[in-house]
Amino acid sequence: MSGSGRPRTSSFAEPPGIPGAVAAPAGSAAAVGSSTGKSGVPQASGSSSSGCSNLKLTRDSGKVTTVVATPGQGPDRPQEVSYSDIKVIGNGSFGVVYQARLIDTQEMVAIKKVLQDKRFKNRELQIMRKLDHCNIVRLRYFFYSSGEKKDEVYLNLVLDFVPETVYRVARHFNKAKSIIPVIYVKVYMYQLFRSLAYIHSQGVCHRDIKPQNLLVDPETVFKPRTPPEAIALCSRLLEYTPVSRLSPLEACAHAFFDELRQPNTRLPSGRDLPMLFNFSTTELSIQPQLNSILIPLHARSHASVHAEFSSRTGPFSAKLVSKCEPLT
Repeated sequence: MSGSGRPRTSSFAEPPGIPGAVAAPAGSAAAVGSSTGKSGVPQASGSSSSGCSNLKLTRDSGKVTTVVATPGQGPDRPQEVSYSDIKVIGNGSFGVVYQARLIDTQEMVAIKKVLQDKRFKNRELQIMRKLDHCNIVRLRYFFYSSGEKKDEVYLNLVLDFVPETVYRVARHFNKAKSIIPVIYVKVYMYQLFRSLAYIHSQGVCHRDIKPQNLLVDPETVFKPRTPPEAIALCSRLLEYTPVSRLSPLEACAHAFFDELRQPNTRLPSGRDLPMLFNFSTTELSIQPQLNSILIPLHARSHASVHAEFSSRTGPFSAKLVSKCEPLT
């Protein structure tokens, strides 16, 4: 806001100057990690402008940055968003991920900054605006910014911040020479299969499932003997012939996860399990013959209410990295 004394960065909901760019409808296809294909870079519908900001995200705990961003959910109504405490927390071939704090709510967020290559079509934004699931990281806002080179445009995705990964959790237990309790393995695997079933139902394929891309709460803790049900499940998941392989929801219905469906099951800490049976109408329509197994008797009343609510509210936006509910 002018006159506030804060640094002001003007960013736009639409990248200018990209030949052949197509309008990105709210709700298109795809997966974790960006899907690319030849064509122009898609634009998100929203306000347009003649240029992008010269926003350069660097580590600066004192600076407050204000951008004009479009909400990831609902109508394309650009608004000012301010954040501070910026620092790099990850990078790769996809771009750079920053951690920041929203000024208005004081919530931590992750900002994924990706170069928009004019030679390829990046569907990542379309994908994330389409998905709505409790085990998929939510897209808060998005905005475009210019780079240091001429005509360099970056897409910035403001996402839920989940600080840990399954990879780091497993490495922690390995270094401590201890083993993750099976109940935690079940909870994480179940939520992964559930999120996969959902994205598959939306025509999306997760192209890069690995421990580093599975986000978990930092305070969660994960028997020496592997249960036979776990071995049976893995053997079905590793079937060479696709038609013989378990689908994600069939995996959720497997006997390995029966313990999670027991009404008295708790985490080792004594706390309740995260929400595992709040299936939406979309999820329940994927393989309806499994619904009687997926929703145990003690959870059916809540699930039916949730399903009815979901059918009335419609989809919101979310992100493309699988997320596990906090377990503490």
